[in-house]
Amino acid sequence: MSEDIYAKPDLNKKVRFQKSENEDKNEEVGDSMDNTVIYDNCWIQGSTPPNKEDNNTEKPEQIISADVNSRKKNLVRAAAVFQLLLCLLLLAVVIVLVVLLIEGKSLNNNLITERDKLQTSYTEMKTLNTNLTMERDKIKILSANLTTERDKLQIRYSEIKTLSTNLTMERDKMKTLNTNLTMERDKMKTLNTNLTMERDKMKTLNTNLTTERDKLQTSYSEMRSLNTNLTQKTSQLEKERDSLMANNTNLTKQRDELQMKLETCPTKWNKFGNRCYFLSPSMGDWSNSKKSCENLDAQLVIISSEEEQKFITSLGVEAWIGLTDQNTHPVWKWVDGTVVNTTYWKKDQPDNYMNNEHCAEISTGGYSSNWNDLPCTDNVKFICEKVLT
Repeated sequence: MSEDIYAKPDLNKKVRFQKSENEDKNEEVGDSMDNTVIYDNCWIQGSTPPNKEDNNTEKPEQIISADVNSRKKNLVRAAAVFQLLLCLLLLAVVIVLVVLLIEGKSLNNNLITERDKLQTSYTEMKTLNTNLTMERDKIKILSANLTTERDKLQIRYSEIKTLSTNLTMERDKMKTLNTNLTMERDKMKTLNTNLTMERDKMKTLNTNLTTERDKLQTSYSEMRSLNTNLTQKTSQLEKERDSLMANNTNLTKQRDELQMKLETCPTKWNKFGNRCYFLSPSMGDWSNSKKSCENLDAQLVIISSEEEQKFITSLGVEAWIGLTDQNTHPVWKWVDGTVVNTTYWKKDQPDNYMNNEHCAEISTGGYSSNWNDLPCTDNVKFICEKVLT
């Protein structure tokens, strides 16, 4: 369709139509359109209307003739096509709605059937669930009752077991008591037999004692006479004893004086009590130090008292002593094989560091805690000891 159909009319212009009449004098709108004359008093929408001056220049009677037949046909054809398409569309919509309605009814029937089945199944399941719940509750009650009965039986079993144990213990006690009574009975029989034998012996002994008494009575008289003689001799012997004791005291003093003169230590040896001590000027390991002391007819020092410990400490040196656990670890022994009783170890000693300290040395410092364990291969001074004879 052309844009002239939708043209905006110019209200300043006039439009005049010419009508023709049919033979029957009846006017038809469709037929009159063939002879209609349309004046130019409209313009295309969106176009610029002509100036009034231009319009005034044209002749007022100028008429634009249009081919109305062609436009009419086009309009009728377009309307027909539009109606046809609209009918087809409505027909398609109706068909689709009918199909959907049929399918919806069928689907609705199926859904109703499935719903009824599900409703039936749900009812059955609900009934079954109710029954199962009731059965479960019954089983729970039965289980609780069985548990109670089991606990009661367990308690009863424990009581019976305890009673059986007690009865067994009592039976064993009765057996033991019976055995003891039997043994006591046998002992009583044996004792009775022994008493009978002892009684017979006592009778015989009594007879013998009577005889012996008579003999002793005679001997007593003789001893009394002898005692008088011995008393006299004893007085004489006591006087001789006192004289001998006085002589013994004098001899003891003389002996001690001679012993003091004889008991002197060799040169470079220190005397303490009845012992001599040698402090080595050189150093050596524990084994060689022990051999050196033996070569001097002595031994590595053995500390046997607190006074001796104080004396050795007063020498003011670090030196080997005759104490080791090389062959008896962890038991420490002196070189003469005796186990050490009183010790004077430093704090946290012996520690056997690196599992290699098995010989003892004495160091300076407080005498009550100055022993230390060292590797036996270390070179240290040593102290020898020998007893004066």
